[in-house]
Amino acid sequence: MVDGRYHNPNAVRIGVCIPKTPAFFWRRVYEGLRDRALAYESGGVPIWLMIRHDPLQADPEHKAAFFEWLQQKQPEGLILFPKGRATYLRETTLQIPATVLGVRNADLMDRCGYVGTDPDIEGKLAAEMLLCHRPDVRHIAIVRPNNHYFDYTNAGRRWGFCDALVGRGLGIGISDLFVDFQSKVSAAMVARSLSQRYAGAPLDCVYCTEGYVDAVCQGLSKARRAQWPDGSRPFAGTFCIGHEIPTNAPAYIAAGLLAGCLSQDAYAYGRKAMEQTVARCLDRDKGLDWDFIPPNVEWFL
Repeated sequence: MVDGRYHNPNAVRIGVCIPKTPAFFWRRVYEGLRDRALAYESGGVPIWLMIRHDPLQADPEHKAAFFEWLQQKQPEGLILFPKGRATYLRETTLQIPATVLGVRNADLMDRCGYVGTDPDIEGKLAAEMLLCHRPDVRHIAIVRPNNHYFDYTNAGRRWGFCDALVGRGLGIGISDLFVDFQSKVSAAMVARSLSQRYAGAPLDCVYCTEGYVDAVCQGLSKARRAQWPDGSRPFAGTFCIGHEIPTNAPAYIAAGLLAGCLSQDAYAYGRKAMEQTVARCLDRDKGLDWDFIPPNVEWFL
């Protein structure tokens, strides 16, 4: 079934172009793809999965390699992430059924199916989770990556989050902090940003719009340990909410750092993407599908 160990000439050839990191997320996507492909095989439809691992960011070198891979493998269907790969389809005459994972691309909605979540709804759910469990919150910092690649996701989540809070009319103060999460010292950057922005000002909650909750919790922990000249520790009661549960979540929860998380169902993404793509390979007249899979919402404190 997997490239390099499977050569059934009658199999439906599915090309999969996904990153390796963060490993916990893409491993689950792959497991969903694999399990659905095995189910197809059990039902008499052999699947040939051809996996290509690319970095998150697209550049000219990887673009050329992508087209070379397409020419070599000749897949009948494609499952792609991130959206940069999907835009390549505008530059080829190949009419390959494609499904985009995780990040919507409005420019390609006439050509690609979609499996993922809706950032606006995710943001609203994060706000509702927060106010349900901590209705006393009045001061929030939104921590976002300072690059532009994930801008659609972050902007959507931020908009949904703020819209839900403003709609309650509680007078909640919100500010934005931008951090380079690709840096090895991102946790220190979070701590410094919090200390500089909230020097002498109250802060109840930090909302992380992307899957960098680990770095934010580490940074918040550093900020908590810092003692100010007047002997106070202003972030002692500050907690974090965000997206995607980090590996060290139990320790962060025990320390009161991580209060709640929304997690994408990566396994369901993989299964549904395989279903969409294979269906369109078997029936070229089938219309496009857009499957929105809601996140899991968990409160810990």
